[in-house]
Amino acid sequence: MAHATAQPYHDYPYDMRPLPYPAPLPASHSPAGHFHPSNPAVGLHSPYYVQHYTHPPPPVPIVNVNPQQQKINTLFVSGLPDDVKAREIHNLFSRHHGFESCQLEYTGRGNQAVAFATFINHHSAVAAMGALDRTIFDPETRATLHIELARSNSKKRSRGASAYSVIDKRAKVQEDDQNDWTDDGDVGSDASSDTENDNSHKKGALAATQSGEAEGKLTNGRAALDSEKTTRNIPPCSTLFIANLGPNCSETELNKALSKFSGFQTLKMRAKWGMPVAFADFEDVESSTAAMESLEGTLIDSSDRGGMHIEYARSKMRRN
Repeated sequence: MAHATAQPYHDYPYDMRPLPYPAPLPASHSPAGHFHPSNPAVGLHSPYYVQHYTHPPPPVPIVNVNPQQQKINTLFVSGLPDDVKAREIHNLFSRHHGFESCQLEYTGRGNQAVAFATFINHHSAVAAMGALDRTIFDPETRATLHIELARSNSKKRSRGASAYSVIDKRAKVQEDDQNDWTDDGDVGSDASSDTENDNSHKKGALAATQSGEAEGKLTNGRAALDSEKTTRNIPPCSTLFIANLGPNCSETELNKALSKFSGFQTLKMRAKWGMPVAFADFEDVESSTAAMESLEGTLIDSSDRGGMHIEYARSKMRRN
């Protein structure tokens, strides 16, 4: 029986031809792979791509090319605020492995302070440096720590010694300031000062008067001096040395503070490394002692590093 030749489909608008089946995945060996093809690949920059870490990336090791630095286990710390305490440095570094001791040092330039932190070995020091460098130490002043390896190791502390210590060079700098002032000729001995203004008769009377004051009227004044002035053995003087002043302190401001005391005569100022110091001259030792005991540690408007430090000058101011 003959069959009629099949006629081709016509392209009617309603003609819906079936879509071709997707090509089978060659890597699949399971029959289910033909019915459940895998999801299309997702690019690294796709919003659906999520990167998962099983472990945090390892830190970049710090390698010192200088062999001598491999022997350094002490850190040098700068950028500290003026009011830093040694125990704060200790608390900061003691949290890190291998910490041994620390030292706070006032450099003598105002209240500028630096610190040294010692560890048991170089590796511990470097690890602490990497963790703390550029740390904001004081949120109020935004003081930021700058930490690097010291040039040499600190001396090992003796058994039983404190874990932190303080070296204060400010008193030594103030002593140097007095010596420099004397060398410049602004102050001199009592004899030279009296010679310029008084004849020998008046000089003898004045010396006797001052001797009597020093031995009699100032007995209580000497007892009131703090331990620092006593141990430095500076004899009473009618001229006072004033330090720890703010950089913006003016002669007018100091004159205002000193003129409230009887016997005040004159004031001279100079700058040392950009920081002012002053010498105030009074009529006699009794007047200078009263002013010193009243003003020691006092804050004035320009103070930015604590109160004034006042002591007897090493020699009397020359009177012009």
